[in-house]
Amino acid sequence: MPSKQEIRWLTLLQRTQNQLSRLHGFSLVVLDPDCNEVTVPSGLPPACAAADPTRSSACWNLRREAVARIQRTRQTVSLPCPRGRCCFVSPLGVDPDDFETPVVYFVAGSGPAQAAGSVRLIQDLFRLVRPPAAPGPGPGARPEDASPAATPWAAEGEAGLLTEREREILALIGAGLTNREIASQLYISQSTVKTHITHLLMKLGLNNRTEAALYAVRESICPRTSGSRKSPL
Repeated sequence: MPSKQEIRWLTLLQRTQNQLSRLHGFSLVVLDPDCNEVTVPSGLPPACAAADPTRSSACWNLRREAVARIQRTRQTVSLPCPRGRCCFVSPLGVDPDDFETPVVYFVAGSGPAQAAGSVRLIQDLFRLVRPPAAPGPGPGARPEDASPAATPWAAEGEAGLLTEREREILALIGAGLTNREIASQLYISQSTVKTHITHLLMKLGLNNRTEAALYAVRESICPRTSGSRKSPL
C-alpha cells in the first residue's frame, strides 16, 4: 500500500502533468520501467497507436525500446510518428549526467508538430520531479538513500510573498515564455523582467528559471486570460 508521502507525490505528479498538458498542448503520461502507466494519461488522439490497450503495436514497442535506452544513457529519446506528431520518452527525476541514480519513472509525450518548441521545457521540468524514494533499496543501501530526494519546490504559501507583477511573471515563466516574450506581453523592458525574476527566485528559494517554471505549474499559477493590462511597474 502506498505511503502518505507516495500518495502526495503521485497527486502532485498528476497535477503537474495535467497542467503542463493544458499549457503546452501535449498529451503526457508517466510510465514505470515496464511501460505501465503510473499517472492517468492526459489524453491522446483516438487513432494514436500509443493508446493501444493490447500493448502490441509498433508505438508500444518503440516506447519499450526507448525506456531501455534511457536506463542506459539518461538521454531523451524522440519517437518517429506516422501521423507527424512530436513524440518522445524522457527520464523523470534524473539529471543527464547522473549515472548512479536508477531511472524508475519516465514521461511519454505526444503533441502536434507545431508545439515542438515546448519539448525541452517539459523534459527539463520532469527531470526535477524527484520520486520520494527509490523503490526496493538493496541490502547495502545507506539510510539516506531511502529518504525523499530534495525537490526544488518552495514551501506552501511562499508565493504570497510575491508582488502582483512578480506573480504574473512567474505564471508566464511556467507557460514557457522567454524573457523577451514576457517583456513584450507585459510592455516592460527585458532588464526589468530579469530584475523581477531575480527577486522572485530569492523570495521562493529557487535556483533558476526551470525550478520557477516547475513551481508555477505545481502551484497552478497561470497567466491571466483577461485582455486587460495594468500599467508597467
